[in-house]
Order: sequence, then structure tokens, then C-alpha cells
Amino acid sequence: MEYLFYVFQIILLVFYVLQCFLGYKMLRVSVAIAGFIAGAFIGSALTASLNLPSWVPVVTALALAIILALLAFKIYLAGVFLLSFFVTASVVWALDFPAGTAWNVVHAVVSVAAGILVGVIAVKFTRPVTILVTGIGGAINIVGNAVFISLVMSRIGLPNYVVTAILAILGILVQFLTTK
Repeated sequence: MEYLFYVFQIILLVFYVLQCFLGYKMLRVSVAIAGFIAGAFIGSALTASLNLPSWVPVVTALALAIILALLAFKIYLAGVFLLSFFVTASVVWALDFPAGTAWNVVHAVVSVAAGILVGVIAVKFTRPVTILVTGIGGAINIVGNAVFISLVMSRIGLPNYVVTAILAILGILVQFLTTK
């Protein structure tokens, strides 16, 4: 069963590399995935506190996930907003904030506000913002989730943030040079 964890990690790593270097070209797929995640979250949040049979929240989350994935794919700019929102909010959420309940609220509000801000800007300037968001977000996800990259870089003496910056710059350059 432990091997499933490693298989999932490898699949995520491949997706993150594709996101970093081909984010703009993969935009419609990424947008659909963001819509799916948003729908699943909304569906489960709407039904979680209700006293319903256990299968209802699962079915509701799955139905909303599929509906929002299809809508995001069809309504391209809404999907661009969702993708930019999720990548930005997750990056901000990964930042360290002081401990405590009040700081947790501040952390959540700042993450959501940053996601909304970048999402709105991404809709206005789709290509450059999408390339920047997917290049930086992909690089952060690659280094953050690839333990072996962290281990290799620590042995070489490069801090993770340097590797992240190098990957982000390379990903952004590749995307700008290979798209119109």
C-alpha cells in the first residue's frame, strides 16, 4: 500500500514539471483541474455540516466538481481566474506565519486576498500572468514536494529557495520563448 504514495508523488511531480515548463500550453487542462478542485471543495463544504447519509456529501462534491470542471474548461477566463487563485493562495498559504488562532485567520485572509488579486490580474493579462504563476508555482511545488531534489541540493550546498528560483526562471523563459 505504501507504493501508492510513491506513485502518487511521482504523478504529482510530473504534473508540477509540466506546470512549470508548459503551464500556458496546458492552460485548459489546468483550468479544468482547478474547476474540479473548487467544485469538490464547495460541494463538500455545503453538505459536510448537514445531517445526511454519508454518501450524499461525496456525491454532491463529485457532481459539483464535474460541473465546475466543465464550466471552467468552457468559460476560459473563469478558469484562468480559478487556476491563478488556487496556485497563488496555496503558495501564500505555504509561507510561515506566527502561531496562534488570530494569525491563522490572518494567514487565511491574506492567502485568499492574494489569490483574488492575482486571479483578477490574470484575467486582464492572461498570457504573461499565467506564465509567471505557473512557472513560479510549478517550481515551488517541484522543490517543495520532491524530497530527493531537496536532498541532492542540500548535499551540493544549494538552498531550496535558490533551486526554486532557478527552476522558476527556466520555466518562465521556456514558456515565453515557446508561446505566442
